[in-house]
Amino acid sequence: KVFNDKKLILGLLIFWFLLTGKFTLYNSIVGISIVLFIVYISDVILGDDNQMSGKIKASNFFKFTFFVIVDIYKASLTHMIKIIKNKSKPIVIHVKLETNNSFIASLISNAITLTPGTITLEIEENSKLKVLTIIEKEEEIEKIKKNIIRRYEKVLTKGLER
Repeated sequence: KVFNDKKLILGLLIFWFLLTGKFTLYNSIVGISIVLFIVYISDVILGDDNQMSGKIKASNFFKFTFFVIVDIYKASLTHMIKIIKNKSKPIVIHVKLETNNSFIASLISNAITLTPGTITLEIEENSKLKVLTIIEKEEEIEKIKKNIIRRYEKVLTKGLER
């Protein structure tokens, strides 16, 4: 029952290879072990409440994964420049997601934390994220909020009943 969601396992494994950038036998064994462990632990923790993993379309999950990887590299360069120029200001922003789904909020929260220059501090009521981010100008705040919702939430929730 636990390992029946082959799309989720495949998606996580692809994410592992893209994240590590290594396609060796050793990395494959480590990746498969970690993915199966994560899926098993998630099932143990969530139990019957794990209603979302099978409902997210595989194409949406791959699109989400692609966006996260692109954002990781893009943010690395952007924030490195801000720090070198000494034009970085940490600020806490609040992002209200349209979905109230804890699984999707968790995926988005992890994507935010993986991206350099941003850390999810708290998830309230499955839809309100408190995010620590680095900005250069105040105008960036709304852009960051819209980017989280457009690139992450909209992709994951496309085709789902709300």
